[in-house]
Amino acid sequence: MASFDGKVVLVTGGSSGIGRAAVRTLAEAGARVVLAARRVKPGEDLASDIRGRGGLAHFVTADISQTADVQRMIAEAIHAFGRIDAAFNNAATTDGAFALTADSMSPSSILPYSSISRACGCA
Repeated sequence: MASFDGKVVLVTGGSSGIGRAAVRTLAEAGARVVLAARRVKPGEDLASDIRGRGGLAHFVTADISQTADVQRMIAEAIHAFGRIDAAFNNAATTDGAFALTADSMSPSSILPYSSISRACGCA
């Protein structure tokens, strides 16, 4: 696996399943991981476990279908580690309603999110 030494990676849906596996794998590869999920206890436990193993992890409670949660998630990630280098957008919604989409945002408000995509080579 490629080294993620010092990179800050945001993982949505990070407390279980594929997201949890991604968080662990990224932390083992040297990433500073911000994991976001709706369920507090599993998220906090995973972040604590990673820190206990010498990694860097920060948990944020967030529901990606809620605009305020998405904005707070990004702000907390930047506050915790100074930036976001990559995002693994793993979370889903039960009705397919994501809080922030390109169609629902003005061009000036899309810039911070598209910058995240450019930073990880996704755009």
